[in-house]
Amino acid sequence: MKFALAAIAALLVTAAPALAEGLVTVHVIDAHSRKPLRGIPVTVTGAFGDLDGVTDKLGNVTFLSVPAGRSTVLAADEYTSPCTPYFTVSTGQHRMVNLIVSPKSPGQHPVQPLCAMSNLVNAGEGADVYDVP
Repeated sequence: MKFALAAIAALLVTAAPALAEGLVTVHVIDAHSRKPLRGIPVTVTGAFGDLDGVTDKLGNVTFLSVPAGRSTVLAADEYTSPCTPYFTVSTGQHRMVNLIVSPKSPGQHPVQPLCAMSNLVNAGEGADVYDVP
C-alpha cells in the first residue's frame, strides 16, 4: 500500500504542468487618510487582457492566476492615483502592489503616467515579493 501511494504521488508531481502564472495581491489605500479602501473595483491589465476584482474589507484583492509578463493595475474610473503602477509577474511568484488612490475631480484626466514598482528580492525567488510605491 505504501508503494502504491508513493507511486501515485510521484505520478501526480511529474504529471503536473509547470505553473505559468503568478499571484498578484493589490492593496488599495486612500491617499488622504492612508486607510485601506473596501469595495473598490480593481483591474490588472497585461498582454493577456484584463482581470477584474473588488477589494475586501482590508482593501485587498488577490488575482490567483496572472499570466507571466508585464502588467499594470488601476482602480475604478471614479478614482485616480499619482501614477499607474506597472510590474512584472514571474512564474510562481507572489507580487504585492500598493495602489494609492483619491476620488477623481470633475474633468480630471483619467490617464496617469506609468510608475515602475521596485522588486526587493533576489532574482529567482518565487514568493514573498514586495513592491513599494
